[in-house]
Amino acid sequence: MIEALHGKIVGIEPNRLVINSGPIDFSCIVSTTASSFFGSLNTTDKDDVTVYTYLYHKEDSMQLFGFSTKEEREMFFELIKVNGIGPKQAVKILSGITVLELVSALDQGNLDRLVKIPGLGTKTAQKLILSLRNKLELFTEKGENRMNTDNLPSICSEIIQALIDMGYERKQTKKVVLENYQELSSKITNDKQLEEKLFKASIIKLA
Repeated sequence: MIEALHGKIVGIEPNRLVINSGPIDFSCIVSTTASSFFGSLNTTDKDDVTVYTYLYHKEDSMQLFGFSTKEEREMFFELIKVNGIGPKQAVKILSGITVLELVSALDQGNLDRLVKIPGLGTKTAQKLILSLRNKLELFTEKGENRMNTDNLPSICSEIIQALIDMGYERKQTKKVVLENYQELSSKITNDKQLEEKLFKASIIKLA
């Protein structure tokens, strides 16, 4: 199994990422969530990324799936364990909801939220709830897994650490900073101004 690819992003589409790693360009199937994340990185960060991967092999083909975080990949693995859910449908599900939202919806049995995911019908959503409800401790605050920072833009990593040092909870801090970064980075090109705005906006949301 290819555990991860380290290299430079050379192509991004809504459900496809091309990464140059050494002498080879790898094409990965990704969720639109992962695609948006990688697309939001600045040029410098795109030159050195980590893409977590899963190589799906059938008799007549091989497909490489890519993920922006280990958590997204672990959720993918949980989804494809469910009878009737294949790799491509798992990616579609992850394109319509964040990992933490999905865990919350499953644990709460929130069928209304799940059926809002494009391409996910009522019967399949019910099957997901029956199969995975209250079985995903790995992704909760009590689980041993923790949100990693391998792929964070450097500006986000610094602000997250500063806020954690101020006493804010790591998980919520990362979520808020990334949300603000995705909103502000498309509007502000000056790094210093972006850093100041990002820090202030995150403080306001966390307060």
